[in-house]
Amino acid sequence: MPKLAFTILLLVITSISAPAQQPAPALFGRLTVNQTHIVFSYAGDLWSVERAGGEARRLTTHPGEESFPVFSPDGSELAFSRQIGGNWDIYVMPASGGDAKQVTFHPRNEFAYSWTPDGKTILFTSNATGVPRLYTISIGPANQMPLRSELPLLPEANSGSFSPDGKRVAYAPTSAIGDWRFYRGGSKGRIWLANAATGDIEKLPEGDYNDDLPAWAGNKIYFASDRTGIYNLYSYDLQSKQTKQLSNFEHYGVRWIGAGAGAVVFVRDGRIHLHDTATGGTRVVDVRMNPDTAELKPNVYVDLASGAGFGEDALVGRSVRIGSKAIVFILERDPRCKMITLDPDTGEANPEFSRKVAQAHDGKAGVYAAVLVEGKVRRGDPIEVLD
Repeated sequence: MPKLAFTILLLVITSISAPAQQPAPALFGRLTVNQTHIVFSYAGDLWSVERAGGEARRLTTHPGEESFPVFSPDGSELAFSRQIGGNWDIYVMPASGGDAKQVTFHPRNEFAYSWTPDGKTILFTSNATGVPRLYTISIGPANQMPLRSELPLLPEANSGSFSPDGKRVAYAPTSAIGDWRFYRGGSKGRIWLANAATGDIEKLPEGDYNDDLPAWAGNKIYFASDRTGIYNLYSYDLQSKQTKQLSNFEHYGVRWIGAGAGAVVFVRDGRIHLHDTATGGTRVVDVRMNPDTAELKPNVYVDLASGAGFGEDALVGRSVRIGSKAIVFILERDPRCKMITLDPDTGEANPEFSRKVAQAHDGKAGVYAAVLVEGKVRRGDPIEVLD
């Protein structure tokens, strides 16, 4: 049964507004870039937007979840991973969308990361042996089964990116801790370069920090590093052996990285950024979407006409009609909904007031509901408690 998050406003609750020139944040997933477009995962599907920004177009509508997109070197094809029945396999389709061909069939998860320069082989990770390692799959004619082989990288590999000549791979031998800030233990992230034929290793400089998400572009390795405490974008020049910090973010760091066609794209603060490798400039890409999908769980905010408070506990176990048709049944109070700000003008919170509100409502500000009767919900629709 589909469910949605349903929040009753006891007080005026707003979120901090972004500057007018900034696009609204969204839960963007992994992404890739070619000469003209950026493809990213969002709400379980793959979407495409021009590098200049604008309205994004959904490329996939399959019931399964898609992620890990990566363009072929000429930008004409798109490899990605799709989850069906709890298992991730790799597919290939035209960069503009269309029918997708499944190319891996192993019962363990497989995630696409890179292509060889000739566009005939895909680099991916798999835990087929119980340990994540790098493999390649050769894409042949439609009537020919893809050929799978394992790269001689030991003991494990969690991501990878081919060099422009296809002879080496930049990869992460361990998975970085990610959101665990200031982690400096034995599993800290590092980046190594491996000969794809022999497995000979060259290690990038290591220190008391995490390096992760390597992407090989030209004569440089682009990656995320938390050596400032927050993940920022860095590059390592293979000729000069110098590392350069390319961004100076605070509070929220770089999430995912993709590189290609003279650009590096990444997600930060719920927005897609594009770094021009020629000019060194970085800008936010204005991405606009219209998901219109039942996969997204809408948050419905209710403003009581009387202005009086209405406790969430009084709604649990009751049916509520929204608009003329939709009816939901309130299951329980939702611990995931939190009061962030209380001042609609400044967006600032009063700590003392917030503390009192949190104590009075157990730190919760919403209820969780099951949909009994489906229907469209519009801004300004009346709300009616039925029983």
